[in-house]
Amino acid sequence: MTVRRLAPAAVALACFVLLTALVVTGATTSLDTHVAEWATGPATASPGLADVLRWWQEISQPRWGYAAVSLLALGLALVGRLAWAAAVAAIATMVAAWVGVAALKTLLGRTRPEAGEVLAQSHGLSFPSGHSAGVVVATLVLLWLLRGVVSPGALRATAAAAAAFAALTWVDRVMLGQHYPTDVLGGILIGIAWCTAVLVYADRVTGASAAPARGRPRRR
Repeated sequence: MTVRRLAPAAVALACFVLLTALVVTGATTSLDTHVAEWATGPATASPGLADVLRWWQEISQPRWGYAAVSLLALGLALVGRLAWAAAVAAIATMVAAWVGVAALKTLLGRTRPEAGEVLAQSHGLSFPSGHSAGVVVATLVLLWLLRGVVSPGALRATAAAAAAFAALTWVDRVMLGQHYPTDVLGGILIGIAWCTAVLVYADRVTGASAAPARGRPRRR
């Protein structure tokens, strides 16, 4: 069962490794550059759109998503709706993802698109996209925490809202010229690979559900 649940992580990691090889060898450079130049056209021509994209860039910073989900985990644990081990696992997963993505950027050393230099000034390197990975990790951890805490309908609604937020963030990174499309795809893939694998392991450590066990009948 655990092996089957790890399949999405394995597939995402394999795709990330392949994509990384293509990026490092320059196989995607031409396509990435053309798409970046085309995608930044509307924001370059419209200062108002550029302002909206820069605003979205700020509110979708990984630190805000990680902080919000961390506070939720701690709050649920404090009121007894979540096991403390699950809360710690959730926070550790996000912190490790943040550090890991930064390390990958440094290791791979890809610079940001030139097309976005006039739209926004972002520091750091480009591949994989930290915003893209961050929104994936925060979403998956959030949904993992809420299993057994909210109704299935509420969980589906949360998933839909989070997916919409994530999609807008991915589009924003390319339209604002801060990332190539392959940066965004790389962030998505590494976020899925890391978060899925860690949360499967966390389930084994904390139990089948993140929610604390209550009301178990005593054996006679």
